[in-house]
Formats: sequence, C-alpha cells, structure tokens
Amino acid sequence: MRRGLRQAAPALSPDLIERVSHLARLPRIRHVLENLKKNSRLGQRCANPSARLPFRPSPSKPAASANQCLHRGFSYLLLYVNLCYFFAIFWKKSMSQFLTTRELAALLRVKERKVYELVAGGALPVRRVTGKLLFPRDAIEEWIAAKSGLNRPSRSGPASALVLPAIIAGGHDPLLEWALRESRSGIAAFLDGALDGLERMVCGDCVAAGLHIPEQGNGWNVAAVTEALSDKPVVLIEWAKRTRGLMFRSGEGRTIESIADTRGLRFQSRQPEAGSELILAKLLKQEGLQKEDLCCVEAVERSETDLAMAIAAGRADAGLGIEAAARQFQLRFKPLIVERFDLLIWRKAFFDPPFQKFMGFCASAAFTRRAEDLGGYDTGGFGTVHFNGP
Repeated sequence: MRRGLRQAAPALSPDLIERVSHLARLPRIRHVLENLKKNSRLGQRCANPSARLPFRPSPSKPAASANQCLHRGFSYLLLYVNLCYFFAIFWKKSMSQFLTTRELAALLRVKERKVYELVAGGALPVRRVTGKLLFPRDAIEEWIAAKSGLNRPSRSGPASALVLPAIIAGGHDPLLEWALRESRSGIAAFLDGALDGLERMVCGDCVAAGLHIPEQGNGWNVAAVTEALSDKPVVLIEWAKRTRGLMFRSGEGRTIESIADTRGLRFQSRQPEAGSELILAKLLKQEGLQKEDLCCVEAVERSETDLAMAIAAGRADAGLGIEAAARQFQLRFKPLIVERFDLLIWRKAFFDPPFQKFMGFCASAAFTRRAEDLGGYDTGGFGTVHFNGP
C-alpha cells in the first residue's frame, strides 16, 4: 500500500505546493469544494485538511473493523493526493503564461526590490491575483523589446517584436552582389534603391541597407540616417567609394563632357527610389538644368547593370551610372562625381555569425582583387564608421 501511494503522489516542488494552497480561493474551485463539503466527509477534509472530523458510524450499520477503517482512510488519502496533483498540474499549466516576481527578477537580472519599484511606478504590465503579483509573459516580452529599441512599425502595422530577415536591401552594387554570393554567408540581396532600403530599415524588413544618398556639400548618407533612425541601435559603415558618371556608346558622333551635352539623346532613367536619381537631380541643379530638359525614355531600369545593358543594346543613348557597369558592357564613360556607398546595419545583426562571415570575406585579398578588376572602386576606407546610434 505504501509503495502504491508513493507512485500515485509524485514529488512536487515547495513552490508548486505553495501555489496549490491558494487554489481554494479561486471561485470555481471553491464552488466545487463547497458542494463536496455538503455531500461528503471527503469534501470537508479537502476544503479544510487541518480540521478534525469526528467519526460517527451509522446506527443502522455494523461498526467497521480496524482493517476496513484503515483501508478507507488510505483510500480517502489517496483520492485527496490525486486531487492535489490534478490541481497542481492545472495550476502549473495556467501559470506558464505568467511570471512571478522572483522569475521576472531572474529574467531581468535585477533584485526583486527593483521589480517592486517598477510596479509601483507603473512601468511594468502586472496583474494582482489573490494578493500576489503576476506578470503576463507576452506583455513582459513586448516591454523588454520596446525597452531594447527593437520595436518597429511594419508595413502591415505595429510589430510587437522585431524579427530581422537575412536580407540586405538598398542601392544596387555589382561588387556587393558578388561578395554576398562568394562569402556563402546566407544573406540574400534585395537591391531596389537607396530610399527603398532606408524605408525597409525603418520597418525592420532587412538586416542592412546600402545607401548612397547625397547631402548638402560633399557629405553622404549621415543626414538621412539621422533623420530616420537617430535613436535606434544602427551603425553606418563605409563599403566603398564609387566613380559615377555618364555612360554612352562609342558611335554617338558627339563629345559628351556634361549632362547638358546629353540633351537631344535618349536618356535612360532609374526608379525614383534609386540614389542615382538623387545624384542626377543634384548634378542637374549644379548645371542649371531640370530633368524635363532631358529626353528620358519611358522605361526605367532598376539596377546599375540593367542601365548599362539598356544603353549597350541600343534602347537608350546615355545614362548616369557607375564606372564598373560601363566597363562590363564596354561603354564609353565620363566621370562626374565620386560617391560614398555605405552599409547601414542593425548593431545586433552586425555581430551575428552570418554578417561576421560576410565582413570577414570582404577583408580578404579576393575581395580586393575583384574590386580592382571591376574598376571604379576605392575600398581603402572599407569599415570606417560614419554614424553610430545609441
């Protein structure tokens, strides 16, 4: 009998037993115990285990033997232990959605007194049940994410926690595409324009974005990042300096030294989100021109490579692109400006293994040789930090 009882009542932790002692205060369980109390002595014993209940045998029935009393007592005890075990499992399952003060203090790595101070100040989501403080796990995780600066509005609405996809967005760059493939880092590329990449960074849709956004004077990217993500844990590091200018076919029959010389030619444009379009607007302003003065073809090209391909195929006569793309398609090239192409990265993602593998490859001799072969790149400042968020 003792062995069977031991098997029926598995060991419970003191903390769990303490929680079970409060079950009788819950309305539904209290109602069940009240009904048991009215209809059976076992109910009285469950409702108040410490009370002594007199044993009064029925006058119409013969007195039970000692063995029968012992067997009945053990049966009642076994049933009571099973009820306690059932309530303990029920309580443990329901409590998994909540944290106690001690568990929250361990999670935050602070003392319990600090948790009470945060509750008193209204800083923590909390519920009071039977005089105890319980903290909803989901609400606490949202609170921690908000305090760490990783809550970010998404395109479909506010997100409770940021999950960064392994994607680099932003401006297109042939060297960047090649390095992502060769590094085998597992990071994908979605290069659809610098402004698009900056927006995706704000929404938490990528781990990094390539930017080449011009500023007043000779600056690049810092003003745009400061305006959009000044209070976020991001870092802006230099990728490379690129030579940008006018590309055109050899048989145009005219000398092209400036954007003004392309008037009358079919000019190939990029999408409005491309940094190339922002640079074009700046160069046109310097020459006292507007984009309406150019004969732009109707179709737009969404990458540096596609722009050079369109000119080489004869779909356009000229366009503003980088030297590496012009060399690839054997186009003539007139340099106009040297731009700085930077990578805007979430600080946490920077230290994750995929990005560290990618950055390690970019510091290799193979990367340097590739930049030299493509032409128009200066990687001497690679890794220079130009902005570091809080």
